[in-house]
Amino acid sequence: MERTNHELLDLVTRRGGGSSTDAWLYLPGEPGSTGVDDLGGLFVDLVISVAEATQELVMESRRFFGAAFPECPEHPNTPLWPKIRGADAVWACIDGGSTAIPIGKLDGRVK
Repeated sequence: MERTNHELLDLVTRRGGGSSTDAWLYLPGEPGSTGVDDLGGLFVDLVISVAEATQELVMESRRFFGAAFPECPEHPNTPLWPKIRGADAVWACIDGGSTAIPIGKLDGRVK
C-alpha cells in the first residue's frame, strides 16, 4: 500500500491481483474516505472518477458539509458535476447553464 500525502487530499493506492489497483482519497483531519473507480480504463474516465471522488469527499466532510463544490458560477449554491464533453473531462453545469470548465483548470473561477 502506498500513501501520497498532500495538503488538501491524501491518495492511497494498493496493487491488487493481476493488473488491478485500488485507490482511496482522504481529506486530512476528516474521518472516512471515498474510493476511486476506473483505474484501468481510459485516462478521461480516470479523471472523471477522481473528480467524482474528490467532490463526494469534500461535500460530505465536516469542514465543507452542504457546500456546493465546485460551485456553478451561473447557479449559486449548486455544484458543477464531472462530465465528459467531447473528449474532455469538465466540471459542467447540469441545470441548463453553459459552464464547462476543464477539470484541473478551475483557477479560482468558481468557489
